[in-house]
Formats: sequence, structure tokens, C-alpha cells
Amino acid sequence: MKRIAGAVAVVLALTGTPARAGQSRHLAIRKTAVGVKGALHSDRAICTIDQIVKVQKKTSSGWNTIARARTDGNGAYRKQVSLRTGKKYRTVAPESTSGSTTCQKAVSRTVLG
Repeated sequence: MKRIAGAVAVVLALTGTPARAGQSRHLAIRKTAVGVKGALHSDRAICTIDQIVKVQKKTSSGWNTIARARTDGNGAYRKQVSLRTGKKYRTVAPESTSGSTTCQKAVSRTVLG
């Protein structure tokens, strides 16, 4: 633990922001005829199973959540949502903690409706 604390202190000193601890995750997105689908990937299954995924739309004031989905036992998600042509959409899996495991926030690429 002392070694990790030292690494965080070095990153904080060099960048002014604390290092992100926890399991990294990657979020994939695909547009479908009736919404979006994709999968949440991580080295730890606890970080992919039964996780909340937010579907967000880009607006002039930033990203707004328009729907939520949960991942299944394989980390896959699917959500029916109306995608307007020419608008930008993405999915976000917020940081979560399960037991002693912290899973980092994951943001997908942007897709056009």
C-alpha cells in the first residue's frame, strides 16, 4: 500500500491531479435500428456484470442522459431509444464500487443518430 500511495503522490506532484486507482474499463457502442447496444469490457468480471450504462445525447449545454440500461452477465447492454438524425450520442458507465473493488468510469466513442 505504501508503494501505491507514493505513486499517487508523484502523479499529484507532477500533474496537480490524483492518479485514478481501480480497474480500468472500456465501453463499446453500436447504433441499431431501434437504439444502441454494446458491451462493457474489463479484466475483472465484477466491473462488467450488472453495471449501469447511461445513454447520453450531446446538446448545446453538454451531455444529457436520455436513458439508462444495465449490463447482462456478459457485460452486454441494449437500449431502445429514438436517435435523431445528425445528433451525437455516447454511452457512459459511471465509476462504481463493489466490495473492495473500484471500477473506473468508462466512456464510449460518439456515434451519429
